Amino acid sequence: MELISPLTAVREVEPLVEAGATELYAGMLTRRWKDSFSTFVSNNDRDSVVGNFSDLEELREAVDRAHELKVPVHLTLNPAYYTAAQADHLARLMDDAVDAGVDGFLISDLPTMVRARREHPDISVHVSTISPAFNSAALAFFAGLGAERAILPQHLTPDEIVDLARDPPLDLEVFVLNDRCVNVDGFCTFMDGLQEAEGPRSGGLGRTILHSRAALMAARHVPRRLLRMARRLPGLRPEPCLLDYGTEPVTVGAVSLECIAAARSRMEKHFHAKTGIDCGACVLRTLMNAGVKAVKIAGRSNDTRRKLQDVHFIADLLRLAADDSIGDEELYTHTQKTFREGYSGSCRDEVCYYRTFLPRA
Repeated sequence: MELISPLTAVREVEPLVEAGATELYAGMLTRRWKDSFSTFVSNNDRDSVVGNFSDLEELREAVDRAHELKVPVHLTLNPAYYTAAQADHLARLMDDAVDAGVDGFLISDLPTMVRARREHPDISVHVSTISPAFNSAALAFFAGLGAERAILPQHLTPDEIVDLARDPPLDLEVFVLNDRCVNVDGFCTFMDGLQEAEGPRSGGLGRTILHSRAALMAARHVPRRLLRMARRLPGLRPEPCLLDYGTEPVTVGAVSLECIAAARSRMEKHFHAKTGIDCGACVLRTLMNAGVKAVKIAGRSNDTRRKLQDVHFIADLLRLAADDSIGDEELYTHTQKTFREGYSGSCRDEVCYYRTFLPRA
């Protein structure tokens, strides 16, 4: 099973591969793109300068180093759609990226997917979770367009993933760490670039702090009330979908008061208790046995130390999951213990990708 890590700097290539990453993915946000379209709209669903390459030569050097270690690099080009002007910019970016040696693209927009297959037939195309594949018919559709892999939506259950992994028409990939959302990625309409567009310096600095391993370690010792206050400071506000919202479930037909209360409680937990340290590591053996091709770590905006911590965590667990002498319960207990110790996390509903694996009360 492949372990896919985010990449944002040349210096990260060798440490990430040594830690256990077998594939890398990156974004690129050039000055030309930002001057033309600002940071309101990104070409790769990351609107900040934090988490993206900005220079083609840096990307080329990173790809060269990865290839020396026999590790592929894929470039994310995954918004749900582009305007005609953006599509022209994107075509030039794809040409430049292929010239730099990238092995493939992560794409959501169907015209971009068709264009990539037509103009760069030797480059692999992976379907981003922003263009969600809910069922086997969707997988067959994307395979018909020439895609080689689909990244499954994050809300799918382990049973649903296992069902889709039965004789799929293309390889499957699943997120297992960081940045889980209870909503469907493909239906997201939030604009993540607003904060940086309002104040590029404070926005970039704030994101650097928020996504650092130092902030993760410090958060262990800070009361949650103070953390919530810090999230309101200029430059430290999280992405729009993680702000503190007042929520009210929309009901259709005859819905019981108990169901409404449960929905409200679940939404409030999501918006008020998110930590950014979401984990689905307990499902690794299930995915491995099902034949899922790859697992992915989210977090292109995270600093290098945080990325290395994440890769070590998942790589070690993959080795244990492949060891048949270790029973399932022992594996889950070890996974949850390692998560608590490494991330100061607890296996709660709001941070767990797969509630099936939550410890029993």
